[in-house]
Amino acid sequence: MGLEKSQATRRIIWVWVPDPDKGFTVRGAYDWWSRALPLVPAIHGKARALWKLKVPLKVKVFLWLALQDRLLTKARRARWRPQESELCVLCNEDRETTFHILCECKFSRSLWARILMAVGRNFTFNSLDDMWDVGQQLCNTAGGGTRQLVAEAVVPAMTWVIWRTRNGVIFRGHTAYVENA
Repeated sequence: MGLEKSQATRRIIWVWVPDPDKGFTVRGAYDWWSRALPLVPAIHGKARALWKLKVPLKVKVFLWLALQDRLLTKARRARWRPQESELCVLCNEDRETTFHILCECKFSRSLWARILMAVGRNFTFNSLDDMWDVGQQLCNTAGGGTRQLVAEAVVPAMTWVIWRTRNGVIFRGHTAYVENA
């Protein structure tokens, strides 16, 4: 495993070097991640918390992709198909990025407001990390038991519902209403 830190861009560049005898292996990838992940504490802490959540695996994978800004949004797809519209299908007002669709969109903000008001929280998401942090704050104040399980499920459930609604609009011709989400 090699790790470079570029001072000019302030980016960490990860390099997975294959085993000279065996080449690229699953074991090599696991060993690489085991050594590399603790070097970035913010990612490490989120990853540990994320994979321990009691939600379906597909929701964990989805949330992992969202937190890494790797969802296939219209803005990302436009890299390969620049002729397609990048407008959010839920609000038709802004570019559909991961942050927009999950946090900024009128549809998403309305859902978040309803849920967080129900638990006595205000919210302002300036990043996907803020969204994750709200979920962690809910968990920290839940007090264990059933309340803890519900608190752990808020962010995964909300993001999953928003993404599924978005996909329903795109692929099935559904209409997005907050009441139907």
